[in-house]
Amino acid sequence: MIAAAFGLLIALLSASSAAAAAPELPRAYVDTTYALPTGGVLRVANTGAEFQAAINAAQFGDIIELKAGTVYQGPFTLPNKTGAGWIYIRSSAYASLPAPGNRVSPAQAGLMAKIVSGSGSSAITAAAGAHHYRVIGIEAAPPTNVFIDNLIMLGYGNEATVAQQPHHIIFD
Repeated sequence: MIAAAFGLLIALLSASSAAAAAPELPRAYVDTTYALPTGGVLRVANTGAEFQAAINAAQFGDIIELKAGTVYQGPFTLPNKTGAGWIYIRSSAYASLPAPGNRVSPAQAGLMAKIVSGSGSSAITAAAGAHHYRVIGIEAAPPTNVFIDNLIMLGYGNEATVAQQPHHIIFD
C-alpha cells in the first residue's frame, strides 16, 4: 500500500515537472502562405555573379529565378533594403516541386538550383536588418570535403539591437 502511494506521488511529481519544463510556444507568427509577389520584376540569374547582382538590384515584389540543376558558387549576401513586400528567390522548376506542406526528397534534387559556399564561408549570409526574403526550392551545401561553421548565417551576431537583426526570412 505504501509502495503504491509512493509510486503515485512520484508519477504526479514527474508529470508536474514535465509540464513546467515544456517549451514555450512561439511568441510571434509569420504567415508563410505561399503567394508570389506581384508588380515586381522577374530577374533570371545564370551565374553566381548574376545572382549577387540580382540580389543587390532587387526591390520588394521582385522574383529572382535560379536555373534548376545549376550550381551557384557563393558566398552570397542578402542586403537590408527599405520598403515593404517580399523578394522571392526560387528555382526555375519550383512548380514541379512538391506542393507547400510536403517535403522534398533526393529524387527532386535536379529540380533545385544549388548554392555552394565558398571555402570557409557561408553560402548565404543575411546582412544586419535584412528582411522579407523567401527562398524556394534552393539547395545550400558546403564545398565537397570542406567543413564550414555556418552554411546559412542570418546576421553576424554583433547586432546591437533587435531591429538590426535579420528577420522575416523563409526557406522553403
